Amino acid sequence: GGGNMLGRILLACVWATAAGEQACSSSIEGDAVGSTHCYGWCDPVQAADHCKWCKCQGCGWCDAAHAGSTHGAAVASSLQPAAAKGDGGSCEASVGEPAVHDCQGFCTTDASEQHCSLCKCKACSFCQCHSEHEDDSVEETCEPWCAADYFADHCSRCKCKGCDFCKRGPPCESEVEGDTGYETCEAFCDPKWRDSHCGMCKCKGCGFCNEPAPAPTCNSGVQGDVQHEECQAFCSVEHKADHCGLCKCRGCDFCSCASDHEGDSVVEECQPWCNGDYLEDHCGWCACKGCR
Repeated sequence: GGGNMLGRILLACVWATAAGEQACSSSIEGDAVGSTHCYGWCDPVQAADHCKWCKCQGCGWCDAAHAGSTHGAAVASSLQPAAAKGDGGSCEASVGEPAVHDCQGFCTTDASEQHCSLCKCKACSFCQCHSEHEDDSVEETCEPWCAADYFADHCSRCKCKGCDFCKRGPPCESEVEGDTGYETCEAFCDPKWRDSHCGMCKCKGCGFCNEPAPAPTCNSGVQGDVQHEECQAFCSVEHKADHCGLCKCRGCDFCSCASDHEGDSVVEECQPWCNGDYLEDHCGWCACKGCR
């Protein structure tokens, strides 16, 4: 009855806990080598096969199977309903369900970000964590020694990948008011405005900010101006005469200019050689149309 089933579950938990994690190695492809576990699919009825896997050797009934004990085998058989649930661990379980790892049918790689926090999916292979560090965990955790100051090293370890600072991004500082304290790549970040956007922590995590900067294509001679044509928010047609001389505004449509002169500027400027004594000729050049 219900009491007998509860007893089996409690006994299964005792066996799983007693087994603990021990060093383990195997040549089975896809096995979780390094330490023993008790995954959700492990079945005492198939102990002869399953107990060859590190993923199952942490199940208490595997000890009995290896020992060849008749009594142990009998106990293992009685544990079948509970053992099918897997080993204990940190995960989200519904009310009334045991907090043990499993890999149920609805779990999918596409929804791994949500599913891998659930006990019902925690034992799925796509929820495992992999790193090149010896003796690392097989799942993302956040050990007490993990620190944002050592982001590059610590966040490459499964034992730290579960920390909030690893999920956010590397620590970052900028002088921009309201900026984040970590590198990320928000939706508004645009490679067209690389010169200004990549100075913000909100954009430093974008791929284009980590690529070599392109060669300068614009030089206004104004201190603090950018080196590529942009159209920043402050640029306005009302102040065209001043703004279109800045690289920060030359990318705006209202700054574009065309003429029949070969090698002429594509924006209205006022070059030093422009001269009012040659008004009719020079003012036909975009390079001089900005002169007032």
